[in-house]
Amino acid sequence: MPESHSQTSLLTRRKALAGLGLLALAGGLAGCGSGRDLPSRRYARSRSGTGKISLALLTDSSSMTPIRENIDWRVYHHEGSSGNHRSLVAQENGANPRMSLPSGWYYVEAHHSRGVATHSVEVMQNNSLDYYIVRN
Repeated sequence: MPESHSQTSLLTRRKALAGLGLLALAGGLAGCGSGRDLPSRRYARSRSGTGKISLALLTDSSSMTPIRENIDWRVYHHEGSSGNHRSLVAQENGANPRMSLPSGWYYVEAHHSRGVATHSVEVMQNNSLDYYIVRN
């Protein structure tokens, strides 16, 4: 019997997050994965549709407590291992913003009261992904 659309989307989202080292399949945080590099530049600007992401900043990986302060979120095109993230794509303020972006890889900065937390994320066509970034 085929899976329903919602079951397929949930499995796809969990597999995507687990693959990035952000969320374990059981739903808990696996870690930030900051030491992991992304695919080369050819994946960074894929324009084959749009997807949605929501962003949240956590106090630490063990408590899964989201930070409720006003956070300045900046999203840049991911430019591969060069680390040159100068092309700002989106900027929002708030604790848990939701964004619709073209599919591809992005570099996210979360500017908060204690500094800046960063991570690279993937937006996948026709998917809605939740990213939980651990505060540094």
